[in-house]
Amino acid sequence: MTKQEKKRMRTMDIILAISGLIMLVYTTIVLIIFARTGLEPTTLTCSLFAALTGEAGVMGWIKNAKLKLEITKNKSDISSVKILTDEIKENPPQYTEEELEKGGGAL
Repeated sequence: MTKQEKKRMRTMDIILAISGLIMLVYTTIVLIIFARTGLEPTTLTCSLFAALTGEAGVMGWIKNAKLKLEITKNKSDISSVKILTDEIKENPPQYTEEELEKGGGAL
């Protein structure tokens, strides 16, 4: 990943920022209403925080699944390199005297 890709905001980052902003604005408005009237919309507050927390949890789950997939892909790449290395150890390339004098063929 390049530095530009890392700095660029992704969709999940934008959604999390909007969710945080919604929570902040809602909490501020509810505190003002509570200070003036003494009443709080408890059901609405619970529902909003549950929905936003659930959304963040699902996005975390998606991110975790993507990371696991990437790690699995990298492990398969590493295992294929290990297989090739093992094959070379079992069947080392054979060089003629001329190739060794010139520099060992592929070396």
